[in-house]
Amino acid sequence: MKKVNVIQRLEEIETLKHYIPTSKVSQIKPSQLSNLYLLTKSFVSDLIEDCNTIYQNNSSSSNLVELANSLASLCNVKRILRVYALNDGCEDERLCHGVGHYLAKLRKNLRKIEKAFRSLELA
Repeated sequence: MKKVNVIQRLEEIETLKHYIPTSKVSQIKPSQLSNLYLLTKSFVSDLIEDCNTIYQNNSSSSNLVELANSLASLCNVKRILRVYALNDGCEDERLCHGVGHYLAKLRKNLRKIEKAFRSLELA
């Protein structure tokens, strides 16, 4: 039976948190978001695999629901980060507001995912 590498996921979450810019959105460099986008993309792929593993092991359905909901939200975050990075910065006010909103969403979802993985770790 395949297992979820909880420790590795928790380390990835810490890395992602470190890469989330804390400065005002207008001062964020596109390269910062490009790096964050690539990390988020990789993390989303790992999370999809973990959700499949948890589902196949028929374990902890509440964790699976939490992870799946957070995963859907992360896919939106990943998309907006990509758009921002490709547009070479924040010229458009709406895009700028969107990035700030999605960075906050990323932080919130990482907390939820971390909580789900910690409860998996204890199980």
